[in-house]
Amino acid sequence: MEKTLNSTNAVSHTVSINPGRVVKYLVLAIALLLIANIINIIAQNSPFYDTLPVRILNKYFDFNGENNFPAFFSTLLMLSASLILYFIYKQTQLINHYGKEKKQWLILSVIFFFLALDENLQIHEASSNQVRPFITNDFAGLLHWAWIIPYFMLFLAVAAYMFRFVISLPVITRNLFFLSAALFVEGAAGLEMFEGYFYKMYSIDHFYNQLLYCLEELMEMAGVTTFIYALLHYLNTYVAPSYTKNTTKLEKQLA
Repeated sequence: MEKTLNSTNAVSHTVSINPGRVVKYLVLAIALLLIANIINIIAQNSPFYDTLPVRILNKYFDFNGENNFPAFFSTLLMLSASLILYFIYKQTQLINHYGKEKKQWLILSVIFFFLALDENLQIHEASSNQVRPFITNDFAGLLHWAWIIPYFMLFLAVAAYMFRFVISLPVITRNLFFLSAALFVEGAAGLEMFEGYFYKMYSIDHFYNQLLYCLEELMEMAGVTTFIYALLHYLNTYVAPSYTKNTTKLEKQLA
């Protein structure tokens, strides 16, 4: 972090973050969690599934578990995205020609903060119990996890509202936004439907569902990581230079 003192004695900060380096560490963490979960799946389907080491492994590294390392990491990812979005929002407030866009950054920040809470508190799973009684046909279990319906409707509403804003972003940022959304939604909602189908056919701990849970969480983590890279790249490439340019211009005017 570099500090510069302007003529009004206010300190402006220039933050330099390497998006590639950040994502490298995030991918490493995801890979380690994935390996632990794969080992857990193998152990769960072995003659040693009821031994103490396997129970400990399942408790702390099961991708479908709660209050464990994968759940904590997913919460941390979403909270990080929320904080970066809020930082971009505050920076764009200081850049006049981004004025029309600043509210979308704040809305996205609030959404990801809610997703972080949801991941930690399992709000969507609780909502399934409220929605399921109103479903007359769950299509062989595809809609058994009924939270998919209200959440997907909310996603469509947010997507429609944000579409013009996202389209107006630089090409690389826009494309990464679309890619991250596709990964996350296909994992969170798309695979959840098949998990409900196999849950009704076999059980929640069936091998098929164990694989689907693994893929679902992996896609969600990959989606949020891609989104974080997009945000950091946008911050470094477009927001920071504009902020520095405006600050330098103001310093010259006040000199």
